[in-house]
This record gives sequence, C-alpha cells and structure tokens, in this order.
Amino acid sequence: MELYSNIDSDLLALFVAGEADAAQRAAVEQWVAAAPANALELQRLRAAWSMAEGAGDGPDVDVDAAWQRVAARMDAAKVIPLRPSRSSAWKWMAAAAAVVGTFFLVRVLMGGPESQQLASGNDFMKAALADSSTVTLSPGSRLVADMGDERHVELTGQAYFEVKRDEARPFVVDAGGMSVTVLGTAFEVTHRDGNDTVTVRVHHGKVGVAHYGVEAVVLAAGEKAQWVKGELLVRSAIGPVERWADRIIQFNNAPLQQVVEELNAAYGVRIELGNEAILGCPLTATFGNEPVDQVVHVIANTFGFEVVSNGPEGWTINGEGC
Repeated sequence: MELYSNIDSDLLALFVAGEADAAQRAAVEQWVAAAPANALELQRLRAAWSMAEGAGDGPDVDVDAAWQRVAARMDAAKVIPLRPSRSSAWKWMAAAAAVVGTFFLVRVLMGGPESQQLASGNDFMKAALADSSTVTLSPGSRLVADMGDERHVELTGQAYFEVKRDEARPFVVDAGGMSVTVLGTAFEVTHRDGNDTVTVRVHHGKVGVAHYGVEAVVLAAGEKAQWVKGELLVRSAIGPVERWADRIIQFNNAPLQQVVEELNAAYGVRIELGNEAILGCPLTATFGNEPVDQVVHVIANTFGFEVVSNGPEGWTINGEGC
C-alpha cells in the first residue's frame, strides 16, 4: 500500500467508493479536517470517481489490462504512478480511466497542472479550487477550472462560488455564452444542458454579467439577472426566500409561514406555528449550517415567541402576534 498525502491510498479509495467502514470513514474525515489541501485532494478523487461512474455503460474491460495501459501512459510522461492496491475500487477507477480514454485520473491523483475538473453525482459537492476559492456544485453539475495567470471556470449545471479576492486576477465563469466576472464575492450561476436560460444571483459583493456583445450588467448583493433566448434581462431583486449551495437559506422580509415551510423542506423536520396571528410576521435573516433546533430558537427569540418541543424533529412556535 502507498501513502498519498499522509494517508493510505487504499483507505481513500474505499472511502470514495462507499466501501469504508465507520472507523475508516472517521480516519479519512479527520485527515480532511487537518488541512484545506487534504480536502482538495479528496474532492479531486471524488471527481475522478464520478467521471468513472459515467463510464459504467461502456463495454466490459479487463481491469488489470486497463491499469497497465494507464501505468504505461504515466511512465511515458515520466510520472511515478501510485501502485494499485488489490481494492476493487482502485482497479475499477483505473479501468474507467482507460475506457474514458483520458489522462484525467492520473492528473487528478498526481496533482497535475492548475486545471481542475469536477463533477457532482446525486448529491451536492463542495470543493476548494486551486486559488483557495470554494465551489458547491448542485447535483448533476460539472465544471472545468483553470486557476493559473487567469482564473477561468466553464460551468454546466448550477454552482455556488465563494471567490477569494485577487484584484490582479479576476475570476471569470462562462456558462451558456454568459460571462460572469468578479474579484471576490459569493454568487450562483445556473445553466442546464439544453436550456437557453442562464441565471446569476449574487449573495454578497458585486459581479459583472455580459453575453457576447451586449452591454454588461453590474449586479450587487440581493440582485439577479437572466439571459433568456438571446436577451439579457435587466437586473432584478431576488425573492423573499433564497437558498444558496446545499443549505444556506436567506430570508428577506419573508412571512413566517413561508419561512417554516422552507425550513421543513431543507431540514426534513416538522416546525409548526401555534396560531394565525404570527403567520405573516416578516423575517430577515440568513442561516448557514446551523443545527435546525438552533435556527428555530433564533427565529422565536427574534419576535419574543416561545418554542415547544414536539420530539427530536418537531417544534411549535407560539406567540400573540408581531
């Protein structure tokens, strides 16, 4: 077995393949928490695995022969490959890399140049980019990021970006012909395959949005713009309830009834309002990854209401109006 970035390579493969036991998962999670670079390496490996899963519909391959072909390519590039373990996960990834016909797996594992390719499966994927910016890919999304002298991302799907400020290197996202340029901010871009609509929403900071020869629109926090079938729409305000990434929820004068409905959907819990007098109480707040019971008590304290627990995943908020 080889050591890769101070962790056993077989252990990483088992973790990414979903074959690790509780103790093994805990060891990987501890390694990831130890340094941002470790988290980045895990995301790169997950991206390789996601790409490998997509190759499952192809023809049957000889995994041992596939590894030999990949190893030969690494040898030709004068790169010392990681020795494949007997784990089925490593062999399957090597075979998938051969089926896909790319050097992607090798580049991901060995660090490679400054280009990164990420693809999410059925879940959200959070990753650190090479410039220390972070991105959360929504399910079924993919991107290619080049963080060299220029910071450039090509996106298909939906992604939420927290961009590290660098005035000398603007951060540019291309999606469906729309170009989004920022220095340092948080925003979301949505562009689905086969869809003529591109949407940009700004969480905080400012971004510049343009589409080919059309005059750029500058968006500030709380604003959005869309490109629909050849026409860049004038910027508009985001709605009373906005969800960012996997679980950042922003309420802008949202009625409490809508707040509760959104929290129930996001957390899979049951929050109820005690009477009709408080249904329309407006809430302006942003919640990240706080525990849901903490969120419930913050909301109640905002209005001077009381909270009654209805079990481990249920609460009732009581009050006489706002």
